[in-house]
Amino acid sequence: MRHRETDNEGDDNSGYDFVDRIWNSSSGDSMKLQILIVLALSFTFGNVTKYDLKTDYLNYNTDYFYGALPANTSVIWGDLSQYDDMGRIDERGNGSMLITIDPRYHMTLKQADMSLLHEMCHEKTGLRINISVGLTQEEEGFDGHGPVFQNCMIDLAKKGAFKDLW
Repeated sequence: MRHRETDNEGDDNSGYDFVDRIWNSSSGDSMKLQILIVLALSFTFGNVTKYDLKTDYLNYNTDYFYGALPANTSVIWGDLSQYDDMGRIDERGNGSMLITIDPRYHMTLKQADMSLLHEMCHEKTGLRINISVGLTQEEEGFDGHGPVFQNCMIDLAKKGAFKDLW
């Protein structure tokens, strides 16, 4: 899946003068490596949340779930530190679903998409889409990662959903 380009208009480049001065100074390689890491993290977190994951949700729903998941599912970036989760799916009061992806745990859009697919399998199993008759919620395990969920993830891998992601 190809990602849309993020909008970088209006970015402030004033910090780059500081980096140029340090980079061209006699600072050691260790300092230069630290600068590169900080810039990479800054760039990633500064741009990743500008990306609308709903586009990927709709594409994945069509390509791998055959459009069976609800189109009115919302997909947002959010802080999940209170749950200690990378991603989460919740049912809203109106019956629609909300998938939240925490950007702190997703350095790249590929990582975010892997979590999105994971949450989409939770949505599929929670809505009982293409689930064997007679399978109870208890058989799915206390945390929702039982055999039905695992089969969903394996099915996605067999269909190539993770091909460009891992």
